[in-house]
Amino acid sequence: MTELPGYKIVEKITETTESIVYRSIRENEKKTFVIKMMKAKQLSSFERASLKQHFDLIKSADCPGVIKHIDILNTRDSYAWVLEDFNGVPLNRFLDGRPCKIKPFLEMAVQISEILGQLHQARIVHKDMKPPNILLNEGSGQIKISDFGISSIISNEAGASDDPGIITGTLFYMSPEQTGRMNRTVDYRTDLYSLGITFYEMLTGKVPFFSTDPMEIIHSHMARKPVPPSEKSSNRCPPVERELLAGSVHAFSFYLSGTF
Repeated sequence: MTELPGYKIVEKITETTESIVYRSIRENEKKTFVIKMMKAKQLSSFERASLKQHFDLIKSADCPGVIKHIDILNTRDSYAWVLEDFNGVPLNRFLDGRPCKIKPFLEMAVQISEILGQLHQARIVHKDMKPPNILLNEGSGQIKISDFGISSIISNEAGASDDPGIITGTLFYMSPEQTGRMNRTVDYRTDLYSLGITFYEMLTGKVPFFSTDPMEIIHSHMARKPVPPSEKSSNRCPPVERELLAGSVHAFSFYLSGTF
């Protein structure tokens, strides 16, 4: 079992290729915390500095809809973030591949959009908006956003300072400018694009562009229009919802043309 100084691990919540997330109890306290531990045994000084920069950025923003960042555990053999235990389940696990009904979708969509608005007001771009990074407390219905490992801040004059030749984000959800194949900076619209894909998946149970070929997915983000959600979803959409969904696909074409 992994040892974390000052904490007792209660359970492993989830694991990715880059990190393991635990629920833990701080010594001499009954309160639980979530600890996200990076998998790399030997992080470079640059990597540690970058992780601390992202941690400090989110902690200073103090957005109520964002998982609170409590502390950093920085030892020779490990690097971890201590986060609040929101007792939330990732949205993808909650949906489990099934389309969301219209009423709960709208309730969640409003919350997520408002939180994203808070982040953008603080000049923060998440850059990896997707269901696994959206947490839902099933008891209260409250939502919070997590996982700011590649987030960045936008200055008054320019977008986020990503190298245009480097791909950032998650393939199925990334914006065209995140593919590294467009001469366009990453800014708040990147999150809106990824959020649109998330909403699409919530309504249909599927992402708009799926392929086992990464290059095909990248091409789709840059050049293709998605099939309207109403044609994929088993939901019976009232006329108002159909108009909204049709409008979202129309807006997508403006995004691709660069006029959005």
